[in-house]
Amino acid sequence: MTNPASDGQDAARRATLSEVAERAGVSLATASRALAGTYPVAEKTKARVVEAATDLGYARGRRAGDAERRFPTVAVVAHDIRQEFLVEIVSGIEQVAAGAGHFCLVGSTGYSAETELAMLDNLVGDPAIEGVVVAGGAYDTPAYRAGMAAMARRFADRGLPLVFCGRPGLDDDSPITVVDYDRAGGAASAVGHLLSRGHRRIAFLRGPRGFSTSEGRAAGHDAALASFGVPVDERLVKTGERSRATGYQRTRELLAEEAGMTAIFAENDYMAAGCLAALREAGLSVPGDVSVIGYDDLDVSQETWPPLTTVHLPFDELGRAAARLVLAPAEPGSGRETAVFGTHLVIRESVRSLW
Repeated sequence: MTNPASDGQDAARRATLSEVAERAGVSLATASRALAGTYPVAEKTKARVVEAATDLGYARGRRAGDAERRFPTVAVVAHDIRQEFLVEIVSGIEQVAAGAGHFCLVGSTGYSAETELAMLDNLVGDPAIEGVVVAGGAYDTPAYRAGMAAMARRFADRGLPLVFCGRPGLDDDSPITVVDYDRAGGAASAVGHLLSRGHRRIAFLRGPRGFSTSEGRAAGHDAALASFGVPVDERLVKTGERSRATGYQRTRELLAEEAGMTAIFAENDYMAAGCLAALREAGLSVPGDVSVIGYDDLDVSQETWPPLTTVHLPFDELGRAAARLVLAPAEPGSGRETAVFGTHLVIRESVRSLW
């Protein structure tokens, strides 16, 4: 015999925040704010949302009790928090979170998509979590896209913001807010700077194939060459990890192969620093013999000799923007679901003109 009370409990477990929002005639973000009680919502709107939640038997779970939400937290999931640019992003997130009375929880995935999804799976059910920022690039595979799209829907159903920071969206209707930067535009400006100074044999030290950051910067490199009518010479393209050691080793390979480059564009400043070391070890001067340009404008770019010309990225601003979108989620159709920051070139002493 069926227990009516049991049936009601099953229905309550099945009700989602999306259904509550639809019943109340409000957006998902407004429904979330009204039920959370931590953001200003018009009293009539709040009453309508609460009535809809009651009618549907919506159970917010452990998040419903203020006593159990004494330490509201913004979580950050990143692939390697030892990286300087991720430290800057997290710092920006912490500034905004602290200003709103929130803690900041940070976890590293070691570039593993499986670990990333496992972390998100734990966070989506944590009563203290107000939202999650996923920071840094990703390996773009079908498994990653499918897993992340499903995870995004779970976050949306619970009314939790999921924000990508420094990572492109999934190019579908997944409910993910994106705070990104023009990675291709930054690379195009770097390579264009070299081309405008007469360089045509430009070597490219790039990161792993399939990694979103590396693919975006490679697209900018290719576009800049095309705009000057210079074909991509694959013999000048060296791929590897985004590290100083890789920059050093790949530059040694270029020199051993007598590639004849007059300039080198490194995907990031770490690779550029390794490149400078290899050139110096080979007895070559920068920029006298070979010009070098980097990307990111990390501290190391000002500590090398010569100081490195590079592309500046406002990492802390990206972090602050991501945190603000966790604390005040974007309304669908508001135009705030995607924010793209620009970059600019910082001219120092590592590039010379051939004219």
